[in-house]
Amino acid sequence: MEDGSRWPLLDFIPSLDQLTVFRFFDQYAYSHPPWSPDSNSLVFSGRVDPEAITAAFGSEGGAQGNHIVVLGAAPDSSPLVIAEGLIAFWSPR
Repeated sequence: MEDGSRWPLLDFIPSLDQLTVFRFFDQYAYSHPPWSPDSNSLVFSGRVDPEAITAAFGSEGGAQGNHIVVLGAAPDSSPLVIAEGLIAFWSPR
């Protein structure tokens, strides 16, 4: 935000694939954008959990329990679970 304001969006436990992208964000940022083309929403994968405080490093049984989530970048946004999955990105188009 230009005025420097910030707010938490959502606690979640990322899938292992999503965690890899976070760890190497500088390498993935341009080719695998988490931001929508209009910069109003984020997409990510994992488990939405209001008690989440850290990333999951345990073994995952495929996509089970992990979802693709779209979340608006506004203080009052609610997560929209759109599918089961381990990783998602926005198309630049």
